[in-house]
Amino acid sequence: MNGDIEARVRRANPLTRDEHLERIFGEDVSHRLLARVHDRNQGRHRVGPIRVTASRVSSTPTSSETESTAPQVRRLEPRRALAGVLAGFMAALAVGAVVVLAVREPGVGAGPMDTARGFIEARNAYDADTMRSLFAADSAIGGELVPSVDEYEAVAGFEQATGWTYWTGECTATPIGESVRLFCPYDWENDWTRALDLGRVSGSSFQFIVADGQIQDLANAFSLDGFTQVWDEFLGWLEETHPDEVAAMVDQGAFAAPLDPPRLTPDAIDLWKRYTEEFVASHAGSAGSSR
Repeated sequence: MNGDIEARVRRANPLTRDEHLERIFGEDVSHRLLARVHDRNQGRHRVGPIRVTASRVSSTPTSSETESTAPQVRRLEPRRALAGVLAGFMAALAVGAVVVLAVREPGVGAGPMDTARGFIEARNAYDADTMRSLFAADSAIGGELVPSVDEYEAVAGFEQATGWTYWTGECTATPIGESVRLFCPYDWENDWTRALDLGRVSGSSFQFIVADGQIQDLANAFSLDGFTQVWDEFLGWLEETHPDEVAAMVDQGAFAAPLDPPRLTPDAIDLWKRYTEEFVASHAGSAGSSR
């Protein structure tokens, strides 16, 4: 039986573990991760059991559980090329044995899931200090708006200004020696999606590497499919109503990316808040509820 499962996993995932990690974190970070896991475990790499009883981060089901009732995201034609979408991320899960578990309620006990739960709750509370406190000193992040954990204050400011909320349901855990890799799909929405009455957007995920109660590495596999539609709608409105402010809010042509990233200076975040509120008000008569 175990041999059949391993054979199916190998057929479904032809890449090696090293290649999977390079796809997720990039070559430099994946090499650091593998070296750190090797040093930490000194030859004790083995798949072991994890026992967790659980309920979810949010009691509200994800979009996959409410597919029959949740509003569908409208497909708007993006105005920018979407090269570089984070392909291959989902395939990394099936390396080795996996155990399906969900985030626990407070008081059940410490463990990797509590760390992941704490990060998502702090992110929804726009609490940068708590987010930073959950990371190890030599941690690495990828797929975020900033390159390091020390800059999460800017992420929290932007997400608060635009009304960002995350929902996650069940996570999947894969032991890696004494570390645990957690794959947590999530839905998101913000004030723009609410103003456009689009409902939640699915297809993204967090992947954590947790050891000793701290996040060693985090990859945010944020799906541009869905976001680009909302981004283009908001940016088109901004260019039409406040063309002189676009350069102060969007870092146009800063580097090769599927979309120009938002500026995250304090002044820019003030503008994001002001014009998000104006965007919501301008759509109040033609869409669903706003923040």
